[in-house]
Amino acid sequence: MLVGGAVTRVSLLLFLSVVFLLSGCSGGSSGSTSGTGIVPVTSGINLTVNVTGLPSGTMGSVTVTGPGGYSQTIGQTTTLQNLMAGTYDVSAAIVAPTPDAAYLPTLTDNTVTVGSGGIDTGTDNVSYSSLSTQWQVVGPSGIEFNFRSSNYYSGSGKMQAFAVDDGDPLIMYAGGGIGPGNSGPFSGAGVYKTTNGGTSWTAVDSGLSDPSVDSLWLDQGNPDVILAGTFYHGVFQSTNAGQTWAEVSPTSYGAVSAFKQIGSVVYAPTQAGIAESTNDGSSWTLVENTSSPVRAISGVGGVLYAGLDNGQVLVQTGPSAAWTNVTPSGLSGTTVWHIAVNPTNPANAIVVEWHGYSTPNLYETTDTGAQWSIISGPSCPVQYIVFEPTDPVNLYAGCDGILYQSTDSGSSWSVVPGSGWDVRLIVADEAGVTGNLLVGSDQGLYFRAAGSTTWQSLTGSLNSSSLLYGFAINGPTILTTVQDYSPISTFNGGQTWVNGGGSSSTNGASGEAGSVIVNPAIQGVVYLFTTGGFQYSTDGGQSFTQDPSIEFAAGNFNQGNAQTMAVDPENPSTVYVAAANGVFMSTDGGASWNAETGWPIPHPWMVAVDPAASTTIFVGNQSPPGLYMTQNGGQTWIQSAMSGFCGAPDALTVNPSDPQIILVGMSQGPACNGGIWESTDGGTSFTAANSGIENIPECCENDVAHIRYDPYDSGIVGAATTQGLYLSSDDGAQWTDIRGTAVPNAFTDLIWTKNSLYATTFGQGIVKIPFP
Repeated sequence: MLVGGAVTRVSLLLFLSVVFLLSGCSGGSSGSTSGTGIVPVTSGINLTVNVTGLPSGTMGSVTVTGPGGYSQTIGQTTTLQNLMAGTYDVSAAIVAPTPDAAYLPTLTDNTVTVGSGGIDTGTDNVSYSSLSTQWQVVGPSGIEFNFRSSNYYSGSGKMQAFAVDDGDPLIMYAGGGIGPGNSGPFSGAGVYKTTNGGTSWTAVDSGLSDPSVDSLWLDQGNPDVILAGTFYHGVFQSTNAGQTWAEVSPTSYGAVSAFKQIGSVVYAPTQAGIAESTNDGSSWTLVENTSSPVRAISGVGGVLYAGLDNGQVLVQTGPSAAWTNVTPSGLSGTTVWHIAVNPTNPANAIVVEWHGYSTPNLYETTDTGAQWSIISGPSCPVQYIVFEPTDPVNLYAGCDGILYQSTDSGSSWSVVPGSGWDVRLIVADEAGVTGNLLVGSDQGLYFRAAGSTTWQSLTGSLNSSSLLYGFAINGPTILTTVQDYSPISTFNGGQTWVNGGGSSSTNGASGEAGSVIVNPAIQGVVYLFTTGGFQYSTDGGQSFTQDPSIEFAAGNFNQGNAQTMAVDPENPSTVYVAAANGVFMSTDGGASWNAETGWPIPHPWMVAVDPAASTTIFVGNQSPPGLYMTQNGGQTWIQSAMSGFCGAPDALTVNPSDPQIILVGMSQGPACNGGIWESTDGGTSFTAANSGIENIPECCENDVAHIRYDPYDSGIVGAATTQGLYLSSDDGAQWTDIRGTAVPNAFTDLIWTKNSLYATTFGQGIVKIPFP
């Protein structure tokens, strides 16, 4: 019995007279079918395919191919009639008719030999079984860290969207997305709600089809109404305090990264221009078309300022006034991330322009944009700035890793004690209380009450909004690589978590992003490759030491967690690392390393070894992008034919039962001819294999980070992509998204254990489902 739709062969043999064979007659077929059939013989030979196990009304996806180019796709039990004698291949794809379940096919291999007096009929059975896609969150949670500060906090993943009910400040909403102009890392955390001031949070995402939430707004007069601005689908509205959401803006609006209420009107910056709503966001009108997406909006009274993706600044001085271009002459033409307006003087505004990690990037006007001056701000590239509403001589400015304050209208700046986060949002006088201060950051939400000098984490209890890259599982040990933290690990199945940089950690693991693998044959040996460099453990990840000779490539961080390390399955003491300074090899399990300088790969990006032939090694090159293969342990190399692809190879997997079938995940998605590519000739040539994979051209991160076959012989292969988690039961001919109830779209890795399928996400940490 073959599970997962592996191809079966049904031999249908019939002794026919020569005259009959030359007659050229053809017949049809019955049942629910599609495809093409070249049937030159009316033979009376039939093939019955029994399709069972699917719920009522759900069609399967079974393909039958055979002699003469015969091909039929059927969705239910069907008898294919009047077939030519020969061998017929049957394959079945996974189907997912509901958000919380998918169905995996199992095929039986029946070979029917028909003699002169035999029965001219073959049978094959395709039985589907249910797979729950109701994902359980594993963690991390309660992440202790000291990020660029001497203080330790319990953190979460990125939370840069926030709203609070001023009438009941214990009720808060938080969201994780991208932010204006892609400020900071991508997140798809959706929306969380707390009713106890942050002690506990609950995901409230029903109907929220875009989990990349850049902004939140709450109607203080009717706190049941909440708006969420998202990166892909614009504005969503909830009228029942977050229980359910509905998309309320036209699809042409695209990304909405902020809201601003002036009187009874709510304004939103969109990709199409500036939009307004006069009915709490239930409907929207585009009041100003722009040639570039609008990323920031702010105002006081009748004065509104808008910042565009191309660096322009527009101002409207009254509700019916025209929008005027008042762009400062010094702006470099890159994204305006944020605009702060003096709450007591709308002629005074500060624009935050982003042009990389360089300063200065603050421009101030005191005459509604007629003239601008460069502010000598903090000694860092500012990402967000606000005036304190009740005392506007006080300003707060946030950068990567630090929060600053000015008490003299920006003339001088000092570090806010206890701060140390990548700041994406600042809420002064939070909940309408003078002196309250809240920060949204890549590490979560942090709050300082009025009159206090102590910060508290509001989202440290979230389980979990973390942004995870690679991971490894070894019994109760789970080791991860993470955005904005050192590697995070658990040694007790997720009950408690240890951050490599935390006060409770002595493991010495460092760096963001990257990959981690366990040597399956050498007890306790773990390899870690992050922005902190290559690190090696002999005690199961309890402690690590660095090898500074192996350099991490910056591009690997930008694209996610390319498959930078590989253990030779046949000889586990042989390990490879694709590093910025070459492919390194160890023959003693990682105790010592030698650079393979003779390998002609200038910028190695990923490395993989054929599980059945240790001399067959694949190396992906970043620039120029391409895939190289050796079949003699590196003595000679060929470049695989991959005509017209885009991106670089991120990951590679070889079919364990047929090494001629190889699947490669690319660092760019299907929109530009990347995604997944398949070889059926052992890696010599490849063609695109993206059927079923969502194609989003505007996605800011669109790679296939990992692709793996189930090691337990189901025949199923999985692909972790930034647009979903996909499984295929037919070697990539058809992919099915099993994201199910998981909140994020972005998946970065997947691992099978004997009873479960685990995955890492950008916005919900590690999730798992049963997978017997």
